[in-house]
Amino acid sequence: MNIEYHIRFNKRHGQPGWGDTDSVWRVIGGGRNLIVKHVQINVPCRGEKTGHDWSMVCDGELTIDTETSTATIN
Repeated sequence: MNIEYHIRFNKRHGQPGWGDTDSVWRVIGGGRNLIVKHVQINVPCRGEKTGHDWSMVCDGELTIDTETSTATIN
């Protein structure tokens, strides 16, 4: 099932509860807000302003590789 995901730079990385200093991406969608180190987007995406921030937005299916902290959207 395709879900709309917003991918943003994690401006709070390294702060308590926001991942370590290498966890620089937030993947938001499907009721989840994930903090990861790497993002792989294999579908068309677009830029969109949401509030004060810009996000990359795409529709797809999300998988997470916990060993590498990589979010992949297909």
